[in-house]
Amino acid sequence: MSAPVFRRAERRFVLAVLAVLGLLALALVAPQAAQAAQAGIGGVQVLDAASKPVTGARVSLTSTTQSYSYDFATDAKGVATFTSQPAFSTMAFTVYIAPKAGSGLRPGYWDGKPSAQTVAQTITPGAANLTYVAASGAAASIAGSVSGSGSPAVALSGVKVTALRASGSEAGSAVTGASGSYAIPGLSADSYTLRFDNPNTAYVATTWWKNKPSQQAADLFAVQASQALTGQNIVLDTVTAITGTVKGAGTTPVALANVNVLAVTAADSKFVASTSTDASGAYVLILPAGASVKINYGISNNPAFVFSTWWKNKSTQETANTITVATGRTAAGKDIVIDRVASISGRISGVGYPAVPLGGASVTAYSSTGAYAGFAYADQTGKYTVSGLAAGSYTLSFSNSGNSSFVQHAWWNNKASRAEADSINVLAGQAVTGKNIVLPHGNSISGTVRGAGTPAAALSGVTVVAYSGDDTNYAATATTDTNGAYTLTGLIAGSYRLQFYSNASPTYVANIWWNTKASRAAATVIPLTAGTPVTGKDIILPKGASIAGTVRGAGPPVVPLANVFITAHAADGSVWNSVVSDSMGHYSITGLPAGSYTLEFDSSFGEAAYQLRTWWRNKSSQATANPISLAAGTALTGEDVTLGKRP
Repeated sequence: MSAPVFRRAERRFVLAVLAVLGLLALALVAPQAAQAAQAGIGGVQVLDAASKPVTGARVSLTSTTQSYSYDFATDAKGVATFTSQPAFSTMAFTVYIAPKAGSGLRPGYWDGKPSAQTVAQTITPGAANLTYVAASGAAASIAGSVSGSGSPAVALSGVKVTALRASGSEAGSAVTGASGSYAIPGLSADSYTLRFDNPNTAYVATTWWKNKPSQQAADLFAVQASQALTGQNIVLDTVTAITGTVKGAGTTPVALANVNVLAVTAADSKFVASTSTDASGAYVLILPAGASVKINYGISNNPAFVFSTWWKNKSTQETANTITVATGRTAAGKDIVIDRVASISGRISGVGYPAVPLGGASVTAYSSTGAYAGFAYADQTGKYTVSGLAAGSYTLSFSNSGNSSFVQHAWWNNKASRAEADSINVLAGQAVTGKNIVLPHGNSISGTVRGAGTPAAALSGVTVVAYSGDDTNYAATATTDTNGAYTLTGLIAGSYRLQFYSNASPTYVANIWWNTKASRAAATVIPLTAGTPVTGKDIILPKGASIAGTVRGAGPPVVPLANVFITAHAADGSVWNSVVSDSMGHYSITGLPAGSYTLEFDSSFGEAAYQLRTWWRNKSSQATANPISLAAGTALTGEDVTLGKRP
C-alpha cells in the first residue's frame, strides 16, 4: 500500500489539526506538571480506624540536620495545616503524630516506623496533605525511680527525667516526686534512652541511663506499642567535688564573691572544671571524675587582692600544690585567704648633675621563674609603681626609648641580663619603695656586613640584633646602610651575642650569628665595658643554599596544593626558614647555610583533604625523615612531595 500524498491545502488542514491536538495535550499535562512541581507536603490529616477525623492531635516536625522543630494541631477536620517557615525551604523533617492523651489512639511517625527508620519529608505549605490513620490502643509509657547513692540510697525529688528516641529527639519528660518515682506517658513504639537532670548538688547534676556520661554512650532499650514499661530505676553517683571558701586577707578576712575557681590536671595542665564563688565566698567545684588537679583563683573585680593565685597562695602553676580527689568523693575545706597586692616603686633617671628624669620609660617585673608579673610607665618626673604583685621574689627590666643619650635597656640594678639582675623580695601586701635606678650613658657595637664574593659586596638592609645573656628580649637593634655599616647603640656594659638577618637578598644566608656561627649557643660573645665602644665587628655572610620543589595531593587526579607550609629544620631541630606553596604547589626555601636539613609539610591551613602534617619522603616524624645535605650556595631543585588523602 502506498503512502498517502497530501496536497498543499490538505497539508495546511492537517497541520492545524495537529496544533489543536498539541494544545489539548499540553492542557491535559499541565495540571500534572504543576502538581509534580509542587513537591513536599502541606499538612497532615489524622483519622481513626473508622476514618473519622481526630481533632486536637499534635503533629511535630523535627529537622533531620539542625535543631529546628515545629508543632501544629489538627482542626475539626483532623487536619494540621503547616504555615510557612524559613527552614522549610532548606531541610527535611520527620513527621510525628500524637493524639490527645486519653483518646485511646496510639502516637507514632507518619509511616509507622521507629524514629531511626522513618522517612523524612520536605515541607511545602499549600501542597497536598499526608493522611495518618491512628491505631487504637493506649500510648506506651516508661516509669521508674531515681535515688542518690548511699547506704541506704536516698530518694531524689525534683529530678527531671527525659525520654529520648534513638534518633536523638525528645519524646517526653517527667519530674520525680517525693518518693523519687517518675512516669513518662504518651510514647510510641521505639528505642529510647533516658537523661536525668538533678538539682541536688550532692549527686551528679546530669547523667544518662545506666549512669553513662553522654547520650552517645547511653544504653538504649525498646518500648513496644501500648507497653507500660516499669522498673527503669537508677541510682545517681555522688559527685566528685572540691569545696571551700575564698577570702581576702585583712584583720578580719573578707569574703570574696565572683572569684573564678579553675581546675587543671596536675600532669598536663588540661582543663577539668571551673566555677565561681557565691556571696559568702564559698565554692563547689564539680569534677567529672577523680583526678589530681591544681586550682587557680582569679579575681577580676577587686584590685586590692592578688589578681591570680594558685592553691596555697603559690604564684605559679609550677609551684602550686596538687589536690587529689577520688571518684565519688568530696575534698572539702579547701579554703584560701588571698593576699593583698604588693607593689614596687622608685624613680628612673639618666646619669648627670642633676640626674635627668626619664619620663615614659617602662618597667616590667618578672618572677623568679621568669614569668611576667607586672608593668608600669614612669611619669614625667621618672616615678613608677608596679602594683598587683603577689608575695615573692622579683627582678625589674627597664626600657628607655625616649632619650638616646642613655642606656636603652637594663635590668635591676644596672645589669645587662636577667640572670645577672639583683632580686627584690616582696612580702604579701608590702609596698616596696626606693627602687631607684640611674641609667648610664649608652655604649655601642659597630661593624659592617658584606656578602661573600670577589670582591665582597656591601649589604644594605641587613637587620642586626644584640642579645645579652640568655634573654629572649633583645638589647638593641640596627639596620645596615648602603655601605653595609651598622651601629648598635644604647647598650649597657655586659656580654653580647649578635644575630644577622639578611632580609634584603636571597643570595646570602638569611640568618646567622657572630662570627659566622649557626646558633646563638655557638655565637662568639662580644664583651662591652663602660665608656669603650666596640668597633670593627665586621662579618661576611656566606652564599645561601636553597631547596625548591612542588607539593601535590594524591589522586586520581594528582593536583597541586597551595597554602601548604614548608619548614626547613636543622639537624638540632631548630627552625631555619618557612615558606608557603603557591597556587601551582611550588615552593622555594632560600638563604640556608651549609648543613643537613629535614623538611616538614603542614597542610592544615588550606588542604584539609590531605595529610595535615608529614615530613620529607612522607615520614611521620623529624627523627625518621630523610635528611637533605646542602653545600654553601647549592640550589637544590626537584624536592617534590605528594601528600596522601586523609581517610
